[in-house]
Amino acid sequence: TDACFKPPSQMTTCDLLQGKYFSACALYRGDIDIKTIRDTIPKARTKYSVEFPEWVSGHFKVGHPTSTSLAEPSPHYHKSTVDLCMITQNTAISNIWKGLATKFDLMWSKHAFTHWYQSERPWREMLEAREELRLLELDYAEVAIDRSKGGAMILCDRLMRLIKFLR
Repeated sequence: TDACFKPPSQMTTCDLLQGKYFSACALYRGDIDIKTIRDTIPKARTKYSVEFPEWVSGHFKVGHPTSTSLAEPSPHYHKSTVDLCMITQNTAISNIWKGLATKFDLMWSKHAFTHWYQSERPWREMLEAREELRLLELDYAEVAIDRSKGGAMILCDRLMRLIKFLR
């Protein structure tokens, strides 16, 4: 469980300890009992100062199928008796959105690669996507400060609209 909070185990390059968690799901698999899981998660929350807003009800959701993972033998991976996959939503991801927006603005100002998309999407839609990204970035910043449930609902709605647009 400790390894999930360390940067080498994460798929992003943001510091998750600087933000607040909205949700966390820990999916254990293999030879581990529920008592060990129940003891480990509170210790990790204390050690890494994991903060949840007070309106988040369940904090960590835990899954624990008893079967071991199925993988073909490979010299690149070691056989493990216990596996853990943790999926979280954190306000620190707003730094990733800021970086993406900066790169988009730089490429847009140079009209880099825009000729590829002229036939597929009108320019107006590209600008709308940029505006949605800007608003998403602002929503994450507001929710990181604000503890009301309404701010999080706006954030989730905006994120879903951006995902639908990018499909």
